[in-house]
Amino acid sequence: MFTGVLGASGTITATDIAVGSPTTFNTVASGSNAFTILDGHDIVIEGSAATLNLQGGTVNTVAIVPIESGGFQLINIQRC
Repeated sequence: MFTGVLGASGTITATDIAVGSPTTFNTVASGSNAFTILDGHDIVIEGSAATLNLQGGTVNTVAIVPIESGGFQLINIQRC
């Protein structure tokens, strides 16, 4: 997972993500956050499907889920 738009500024947030396994906690800015999900060197999710609007002071779980039309999207599962 790359925080930001690949080719622009950003950082690698998580590597070798396994299904059902947690990754390290990361702090991001509130507001619109773009991510790029890679499988090796192939982009799996980018653009609007990988952009989340996060609120300051919240803890969020981010999940990669399939979409009906094919492909995947990044979703935010908010916590209390």
